[in-house]
Amino acid sequence: MSRPAYESEDDLKREQQAIEAVEAIWGVQCRKTPRYYEIDYCIVNTAGDVQGWIEVRCKNFRKDQHKTFYTSLKKYITLCRFSQTTGLPAFILCKWEDSPVCVYKVDTDDVKRCRISIGGRTVNLRGDDQDIEPVIHLSIESFVNLDHF
Repeated sequence: MSRPAYESEDDLKREQQAIEAVEAIWGVQCRKTPRYYEIDYCIVNTAGDVQGWIEVRCKNFRKDQHKTFYTSLKKYITLCRFSQTTGLPAFILCKWEDSPVCVYKVDTDDVKRCRISIGGRTVNLRGDDQDIEPVIHLSIESFVNLDHF
């Protein structure tokens, strides 16, 4: 049995706005992958060749509310695997409610040097005990405004 997808229409709209910022600022095209693909977007050139990978997160809280950004360790390792296997860069794109779109370049060494804990939405918030899993914590200070990357 498949797990529920937690992306609302509003989430997808904010994700699209963040991707449009990448396309405008970096001068690239981004293609949404199928709904249950392991990564949200691929960066492509005009010939349709994949040039990189992007995972998008839109937060409904302020950037300074937490010291770290965390995401599923499995998701982060997937980004690392795609990057290592293809030789193409992988990025996490994040839009907090009070900040411009920010970007983090995935680094395989993060898995060895960053804090890993059990985290996720609590059972009380989603009623999904499968959402509690190992997560990797990335310093929010390491996220760079998209137009300064």
